Amino acid sequence: MDIEAVVLAAGLSSRMGRNKLLLNLDNKALIEHLLINIKKSQVTGINVVTGNMQEEIKKRLQSYDLCIVENKNYRKGMSTSIVAGVEFLCGKKSCDGVLLFNGDMPFIRTETINKLIRAYKKTQALAVVPIYSERRGHPVLFHKSCFPELMMLKGDKGARTLLKKYENELRYVEVEDWGINKDIDDMKDYQFAVEMIENLRK
Repeated sequence: MDIEAVVLAAGLSSRMGRNKLLLNLDNKALIEHLLINIKKSQVTGINVVTGNMQEEIKKRLQSYDLCIVENKNYRKGMSTSIVAGVEFLCGKKSCDGVLLFNGDMPFIRTETINKLIRAYKKTQALAVVPIYSERRGHPVLFHKSCFPELMMLKGDKGARTLLKKYENELRYVEVEDWGINKDIDDMKDYQFAVEMIENLRK
């Protein structure tokens, strides 16, 4: 099965006041930590949707084996990045499912990604959702049959409306990974990330 990753990296980072994905975290851009863990997983391809500061992000990621997808409508909300990413996948010869990642979640573990893929291959559920400590998190893996509806999303709520619609057809997977619920939105979050990286290195 071909399972592609779509990383949403087009946002304005309004709460941070600057592009959080390019912030330094252990001598790498914040988004690189997520990409490194995705690269080590069983995904068959990585696609990064850019918009805000696209050229700077492209330059930072030029050494990675991935596709850059431009979202010209990024100011209209997160859903436009999902639409751009899924439309791009539909142009590929084969894609059985998509893992949707937020680019500001550097602590998602490779094993978590693989566990979602294994669950998807076993169940063929419409969507596979990770849970840690009774909280749903990211990434979410969507079956290709959801692509048409993903491409119709609007606003800044991401795919939550779709998950609510198909609540009874989702597969939940318990993971030992607090990173699925930790995004970096403001300077307090960023300081937490810096301290966590330092602790992990000890």
